[in-house]
Amino acid sequence: GSHFEEGERVLAKHSDCFYEAKVLKVEFKDNEWKYFVHYIGWNKSWDEWIRLDCLLKHSDENIEKQKEQGLKQQG
Repeated sequence: GSHFEEGERVLAKHSDCFYEAKVLKVEFKDNEWKYFVHYIGWNKSWDEWIRLDCLLKHSDENIEKQKEQGLKQQG
């Protein structure tokens, strides 16, 4: 089945950074899972379909990892 559920809070990748997002729709298409996500705090116009490999579970561990990466990228 699907790895993420509708309404689930996730970390979603957008141009090489992960952002907090919410899964709005889940679809199995062309032999793979696709997820329609809304980036929390962003305008709805940014909502988009992304693949499973652009999603991470919304966990403290993953959030810490992303913060570290973000700092590295800025530094």
